[in-house]
Amino acid sequence: MSQENPALSVIVPVYRVMDCIGNTLKSVLAQSFRDFEIVLVDDGSPDRSIETAEEILRDSGVPYTVVRRENGGLGAARNSGFDAARGEWIYFLDADDVIQPFALALLLWAAEREQDAEFLFSDFQYVHDEDLFRPAPENRAYDCLDRNACLAGFLNRSVVPLVPGTLYKRDFLLKNGIRHPQLRWSEDQYFMWSVLGKLTKAVHVRAVTYNYYRHPGTIMNSTPLPRILDAYHAYEKLPEQMEDGAVRTFLLPRWVLGTLRAVAKRKDRAMWRETWRALEAKKHLKTLTRFPSFKVRLLARAGAVSEGLLFRALGRI
Repeated sequence: MSQENPALSVIVPVYRVMDCIGNTLKSVLAQSFRDFEIVLVDDGSPDRSIETAEEILRDSGVPYTVVRRENGGLGAARNSGFDAARGEWIYFLDADDVIQPFALALLLWAAEREQDAEFLFSDFQYVHDEDLFRPAPENRAYDCLDRNACLAGFLNRSVVPLVPGTLYKRDFLLKNGIRHPQLRWSEDQYFMWSVLGKLTKAVHVRAVTYNYYRHPGTIMNSTPLPRILDAYHAYEKLPEQMEDGAVRTFLLPRWVLGTLRAVAKRKDRAMWRETWRALEAKKHLKTLTRFPSFKVRLLARAGAVSEGLLFRALGRI
């Protein structure tokens, strides 16, 4: 495709990332594939993040657009970027992560080979400041998955695609009205369920293409209960969109268990008790005693015996 109609749009939400946006863009500009645009979304950032990004991109030869909006969170920023994107393929990239030099070329190579795929994802690795650009070998092995395999795998956590670092066919998202939710907790998982519930064919490229930066302190250690409850009420409606019976049964209880684990990691017993009651945990854990995974069933039974027992168990894993 020409630069006026790039093959791919890289969407980068920008908010208070002045110290790391340079590394992220450096990894994009180092790509062996060049037919892409960059869409920067200024999510009302109060610092010089956007100015820093533009200084890097101005003489790069890569077409870029800046979308400016009031602060609305990651999901809203990604939606704004998507609305401005012109590529056939959409690629979300978080502004503190980096990608391998072959990332875009490899995913698009697989897309050319499997032209009916709507969704292509790869493996990722966690990195820290000292190994942010840790290299990974390029690997052209891949698997094709249908909707049922993706849903079952995501439910059991054997298929773990990231929202960023993944290729989405733009027309697929448009046709199915798939948007990022306006949530401040677990929004990526919600979006991924929406995608997997509608796709026909996915491709899993078995190479690490994405370096996921792990912050010393994460949002899981600071998100207040009202935001978690907002997400819970959104997830209550999500099973209605799923055709698969097991997913309809277990999606919400499995999410509740994952949220309880995140809260248990805080080592705050008062917050745990509040969350336990607010998420109706006992009811959902009863459902999980029939879950396919033995580990999940074991945790569910621990919760049935004592919420304190589950608190200690989840805090250790």
